[in-house]
Amino acid sequence: MGTGMRGGMRRATVADAPAIARIHVDTWRAPYAGILPDAYLVGMTRVQQSASWQRAVAMDRGGYVTLVMEEAGTGIVGFASAGPVRKSGLPRGSGVRGEVY
Repeated sequence: MGTGMRGGMRRATVADAPAIARIHVDTWRAPYAGILPDAYLVGMTRVQQSASWQRAVAMDRGGYVTLVMEEAGTGIVGFASAGPVRKSGLPRGSGVRGEVY
């Protein structure tokens, strides 16, 4: 945690899944409207996403990680997940070893 911060970043736990799901659903609906099918966005629920994030956080190992950002008095205000590169065919010697999902 840096100087002046009222919270910090840490590795997510399974108990954080509902907060991650809330942020995930709330932050996808407006920005992805017109890009992703409306049915997909409307169909996203906090309950379904929470179950998905519980599974993802439970398997955080072997190069996968989910982090949460907390703000004192507010709780979790952001998250990030990262792991191995998912797309093959990157130029040889590119040095790319991981990806922020």
